[in-house]
Amino acid sequence: MYKMKICLQDMVFALSEAIELASAKIRNHHNKVAVIAMKISEGLNHSNEEKAQIFISALLHDCGSIVYNTTKSSERFNFHFENSHEHAQKGYKLLKTSNLLLEEAKIIKDHHVRWDETTQNTHSFSHIIHLADRISILVKDSKSILDQVPEINDIILSQSSKMFNPKLVDVFIKESKKENFWFDILNSDYYIDSLKSENLITKTLNTEELFDATELFRRFIDFRSPFTAIHSKGVSTVAALLGSYINFSTEDCKLLQIAGFVHDIGKLAIPLEILDKPSGLDKHEVNIIKSHTYYTYKVLSKISGFEKINEWAAFHHEKLDGLGYPFHKKANELSLGCRIMAVSDIFVALAEDRPYRKGMKLESAIKILKSLADNGKIDKKVLNTLIENIDEINKLRELVQEVKLEYNETML
Repeated sequence: MYKMKICLQDMVFALSEAIELASAKIRNHHNKVAVIAMKISEGLNHSNEEKAQIFISALLHDCGSIVYNTTKSSERFNFHFENSHEHAQKGYKLLKTSNLLLEEAKIIKDHHVRWDETTQNTHSFSHIIHLADRISILVKDSKSILDQVPEINDIILSQSSKMFNPKLVDVFIKESKKENFWFDILNSDYYIDSLKSENLITKTLNTEELFDATELFRRFIDFRSPFTAIHSKGVSTVAALLGSYINFSTEDCKLLQIAGFVHDIGKLAIPLEILDKPSGLDKHEVNIIKSHTYYTYKVLSKISGFEKINEWAAFHHEKLDGLGYPFHKKANELSLGCRIMAVSDIFVALAEDRPYRKGMKLESAIKILKSLADNGKIDKKVLNTLIENIDEINKLRELVQEVKLEYNETML
């Protein structure tokens, strides 16, 4: 059905980068853990399939922390911290919904299980992620990395057969004698780039798998907060319907649906304190919010073949008069797909409950949309299509409310 070929590897890297946005305290944490985990995996002579599972798990291991505020999210960067299993369990619940990452979900679920608390159900690869994760947080930017090696090794050795699998500790100690082990951690981007070129993750996604992957993106975005639990699903539904009414091809309607799933992935960079604020935002907070479409564009740029989807998704706050954000695109730079996404996003946002207000009635929402169209902000033809079909569109938008049950089952 799709002319483009989307690789699972690109999707994983993009999702990992998006998750990193939610942790301003430490950047490249997932990459560093991936470097260490792969070094240990190589020391154990794992097969390429095993390495791929470990690699993906490392890149996504802290995905469950996206639901935490800034303070709680930072707790996991203490070597010993309470409730260490909580974010691992949430990550498992998010990932297990994807048929593509079932095994990795199991690994992530147990990635803070201590060696002396291991059960027969604990995935063996979880211990690799646990060790790599704890080594990573011991590395400090304030001191030369080789000067830190004796202290880090002493801490890890002191926890052998306690926190950590002694066999894995032995492999780590052996590898840690090589200077490049530490330089690769410090320069994780270089190492990760070399792994990308090796195509360790070789799978190309078919149509069903592409939807599975982008639905996973949608859950990460929407399930971060109860106030956003249905937004991307709603935008996706409305955009695809509008596309069908405007005679988009079946393929492009599907692409609109995907663009709706991922359009707010950059909101992972916005602190929950702002997203869940129970009152209107001040100027400073609005400026922070404006960064989310920039990050959407950068994250989706990581996925080869996603160019059209990225354009439609990332430009949803651009305006026809050039006064939108973040790129100030003008009418001649905004395709019909971008215009559909803009109208869909505004309509769904107005109709939904937000922390500071209840969802608007249709009449009020349409009045605001008409004002925007009259002032040259959004496309009148797209808006007229929405209005002409408002009953059917809103009925289907309301059906999306059932996703809240999915949110409750997954995150609460």
